[in-house]
Amino acid sequence: MANEVDYRDSTPNNFPQDYDPAKVDPRVKLRSESIKHKQKGKHTREAMYQSLEIGATIASEAKTTALDTESRQNAVDQSQKDFEDRYNEQIAGNTDLDETIDLRGDSAGNIFKTAKERVDNIEKTFDYQPQIELAENVDLSIKNDLLQYKTSVNQSAVKLLLIQDLHYSKRSNMNDAYDQAAPRTLDHLKAMELIADDLDGAIINGDSSHGNELKGITIIRNKQIVATAKGVLGDTPLLMTVGNHDDNTVFLKTTDERLDLAELEAIYGKTYSYHDYEDKKLRVILLSGFENPEIYGDDGLTKYPRGGASVFTQEQLKWLANDALIVPSGYHVIIFNHSPLQGFFGNLPYPTMNCVNHDVLINILMAFINGSTMMLSGGNTDFPINMNVDFSKQGKGTLV
Repeated sequence: MANEVDYRDSTPNNFPQDYDPAKVDPRVKLRSESIKHKQKGKHTREAMYQSLEIGATIASEAKTTALDTESRQNAVDQSQKDFEDRYNEQIAGNTDLDETIDLRGDSAGNIFKTAKERVDNIEKTFDYQPQIELAENVDLSIKNDLLQYKTSVNQSAVKLLLIQDLHYSKRSNMNDAYDQAAPRTLDHLKAMELIADDLDGAIINGDSSHGNELKGITIIRNKQIVATAKGVLGDTPLLMTVGNHDDNTVFLKTTDERLDLAELEAIYGKTYSYHDYEDKKLRVILLSGFENPEIYGDDGLTKYPRGGASVFTQEQLKWLANDALIVPSGYHVIIFNHSPLQGFFGNLPYPTMNCVNHDVLINILMAFINGSTMMLSGGNTDFPINMNVDFSKQGKGTLV
């Protein structure tokens, strides 16, 4: 019959090596080896039909992968098209994209072709360099008073400018003289330029800001005072600390609106320090009566807010006794501090101020004056004190 197969071809196979045997699926390879080497027909037939099924499975998996790839590619293409359409609409000025369109116009009614053109215009008209206009705009009467004062100062004395209780804030009540004066703080501080070249040093001694505004604004107030003072004083030595108003705790009771110690130190630096005037044999010490590291109560609020508590920590008191008050022979010491010590007018006008370790501070000063030794402890468990002071080798000290 015409369709019968002739199995009598005795010529050898001469198949070309047109595929990489290493790339053959190992499942098929296993079965093809059986077809090649097995002697019995049932073994070769079993291998052949499994090879066919494996091939069909591979083809089906390849088709599924191809479809998945096509689907993902279509999604990518659609995303790219959406992006290009949105981009083209923005460039073309599609009024449906209100945010981009509105950005091209300013409050004066000027409309720019693109948002970039408007931003470029802002950069041209806005000066990013901070400017401190110093004494040139100071009221003439203030100028005259300062210049007259400058000529009256004993030039052989140590001249220290004390800057404190500026209470810089917004003007809230036009009928209140205090509130009218507060916004003029920077103008008066700038006026110090007129006497800056005659100063030996300056002390920012707390309550630079009033602390009756939102946290962000109070931070700006404090920064403005520091920046202005530094701009006015130039190379004049400047010591800085904080008071009970600078952290917002006098007026604002929520923790979120209060400045913590780290935020204050980021503006003012370490809040206690000293400076020596060797030719005058004088050491100027600035203490921090409102150092107050944060300790929180069960209610989540600060237990010792600066608005109602003045804290001296053992760390600061040890620094005072073992470093700041250890002075060369013949030195005088003058100390500045924002918070009144115990016994000073009964701490008025704040008789309810919680004074922590003030008594320890007073004992340190007495030991310095007497050149004596003293063992000290404190009664506050949140800020414990356990320390010894010894001024016996130094001898009696002179506290201005």
